[in-house]
This record gives sequence, structure tokens and C-alpha cells, in this order.
Amino acid sequence: MSQQALAHVFAPDANGMTAFLLPTRTVGDTLFECTDPARAKDGGLWAMRLMATKGVSRLMIGTHNGQDCVWLKIVDPYKRPAIERILGEFLSNIGPDGKPKNPKLALLSHMGTLTPEAFRARANQYLAQHKNEPYIAGAKALVSLFNDCMAGPDGGEVLYKGYKVENGQGVVEVELKDRCSTCSAKDISMQVQLMGLFRTHMPALVSKVRIV
Repeated sequence: MSQQALAHVFAPDANGMTAFLLPTRTVGDTLFECTDPARAKDGGLWAMRLMATKGVSRLMIGTHNGQDCVWLKIVDPYKRPAIERILGEFLSNIGPDGKPKNPKLALLSHMGTLTPEAFRARANQYLAQHKNEPYIAGAKALVSLFNDCMAGPDGGEVLYKGYKVENGQGVVEVELKDRCSTCSAKDISMQVQLMGLFRTHMPALVSKVRIV
């Protein structure tokens, strides 16, 4: 194995997904899912390498109790050693502070596309329509960026449906249009991913994402 070891490997769940818990905290609130190797590039190097391993039919990268976690549907158990070697190579790039020594080798390197600059540029496109409501422009911008930068495993898109204030907290409502239609946990997955963006770019204005 590498300099660090996997924290824990869980037995396959009811959907056949095996969870590899890592001793790192680099992903945050983002969740990436992929069933098509061609889409793995949206997740970066490690997603591409794991999906390129013949015997893996589905990949998810996210967090479990605050720690990085990789879920894989392994259809060929003989590929398990190869998978652990790839994860070991990722861990060898982690420094003493728990962060990647080389940011380009982060577990989800595609996250860099969602920069504050990209958010502001996209938000400006909506400000003309909502000059007195920048929070609506910002919410629309993030949903738009989400569709551009985080492709779902089976296509589809997230539609912005509205912004409202409930009990003093901002709530963004969205609709999943053919997005992750094959995933039984799609609502939770989308809420986690979108809230990760809103916490980064609009922390004072959005407290909740609701699927309608």
C-alpha cells in the first residue's frame, strides 16, 4: 500500500456499491457520480483511472462522516487489488496536513472549474433581469454553472424554480429534469452537491435547497 492506508472498506450495500473510506478531507460537500467512463473526465484523474478499471460499472466520490469516500460498483471482484492500488497512489500524494501535495491531483480536480470568478461572470448574465434582486441572479448563476460543470451519469439538467425566504432562511427550489433518473438517492445527492456550491458562493443568502 502507500504512505497512508484506507481508513475502512465497507461491505457492498443493497445496490452493490462498495465504500472505500479514506483518511482525508478534501472533497467537502461535493458529490460526483458516474456510470459512463467517457464522463469520468468531469471528475478528474482518479475518477478516470477508477472507471477505466474493467470490472467497475459505477463510481461515486463524496464524503462519509466528513471523510473522503469512494463508492464503487465492482462487477469483477478480481479487480479489487487494482482499485486499492489506485486509491493508494492518491493517498501517496497527500501531505501531513491532509491536503494534496499537488492540487492537480486532488480527488475531485474538476472542482476548480467552479471558481468565484466563474460565478461572478455567470451572475452578470442574470443581473440585467434582476437588477434589484442579486440573490436571484446568483442562485440562477450557480444552477447554470452546476449544469455546465457537473454532468450527471445519464444527462438531464437541474432547473431553477425559485427563491424564497422561510423563517428568515433563504431557500432555493429546483427541479430535476431527467437528472440521475436511475439513482434511487438522486434527491439527496443533488441537494448535497448544490448546497456545497451555495455554501461557498452565497453562504449568507441560501440555507436550504429544495427539490420540487
